[in-house]
Amino acid sequence: MIRLIASDLDGTLLGGDHALSERTIKAIKAAQDKGVNFTLSTGRMVDSARAEMKKYGISCNYLCNSGAQIFDHEGKLRRDLPMDKKTALWVMKMLGKYHVPMDIQAGDHLYTKSNIFQFLVKAFYFSRRGNLLKFLRRNLNYYKSDYK
Repeated sequence: MIRLIASDLDGTLLGGDHALSERTIKAIKAAQDKGVNFTLSTGRMVDSARAEMKKYGISCNYLCNSGAQIFDHEGKLRRDLPMDKKTALWVMKMLGKYHVPMDIQAGDHLYTKSNIFQFLVKAFYFSRRGNLLKFLRRNLNYYKSDYK
């Protein structure tokens, strides 16, 4: 008997059109009706993941931030394993040698080594979900180069 289905979101549940198909929505809801715990496992932050599922009327648990946080179906934080700022900045410094654009989520903060274009793309993404102000508050303080 299947008791849990955990799935990624981007590139897995969401198709090339960035939407869930009717077939997928029906399959998730049918599994839930049979008592299967459907859990979304994603690198996204919970607000973004919940907004996506809400569009399709799906209530589920969330494993977010690449496994660093676990939320129940109501969005209540159940487990938090944040990376501390010192470690996040050290990782960025080490990986920065390779000039790789990166984001590191540490607790409720996002440290980014993205260029301005990538930053604006992310800002646009958050603005479409009504979270632009939250995104800007969280990021503008950390966009400066304090990880030299």
